[in-house]
Amino acid sequence: ELGTYDKSRRMGVELAFEQYLFDGALGFNESFTYLKAEKFDCKDKTAGICLGEKEWSAVPYTYDWKATLGAAINVSTFVEITDAAVSIWLQNSIYGNQNVYATQMSVSKGNGQATEQNPLKFDVVQLDDTKLKPYIISDFGVSVGLNKGMGVVTVGIKNLFDTFYYDYYNNDRSAVVNENRFVIGRGRTVFVEGTFRY
Repeated sequence: ELGTYDKSRRMGVELAFEQYLFDGALGFNESFTYLKAEKFDCKDKTAGICLGEKEWSAVPYTYDWKATLGAAINVSTFVEITDAAVSIWLQNSIYGNQNVYATQMSVSKGNGQATEQNPLKFDVVQLDDTKLKPYIISDFGVSVGLNKGMGVVTVGIKNLFDTFYYDYYNNDRSAVVNENRFVIGRGRTVFVEGTFRY
């Protein structure tokens, strides 16, 4: 069936660091992830039949890399609050190039030049490694820990700067499902969440 892969592989590396200053009053965190996700698939398909050699190529909708940079201030070290720990934090996530799905579309009818034995082919997009540009998402929040961390309530804003980005993008007009469609990422969102440990 068109669009299935014989096998896939993922190779990458992830680094993460944390620093705490002033007896834990100020904290920083950083991380970097590189991922090479590839599929083993036929380079040239017509009606689901492999006409050429198979090769490794990028898996659609995956990111080449992701980096994070965050900071948090523990307000409780400056102001004594009975049975509560207050933390103000900012977390930035930088998403690297996203691989866009691209393929050749076969046309066996329409202009009279193509036949079933010799179908007309053209690239839906110019290159198979077409990518969406990187973008940054910043989240901001205030977390309150109650009863020595047994319960935590967080109020915050996701995508603080209302960054416009594509969460999904398919540029393949020949696809049976979700052809030539995109999903815009979620804009600025206010959230409230709570956790309880027992």
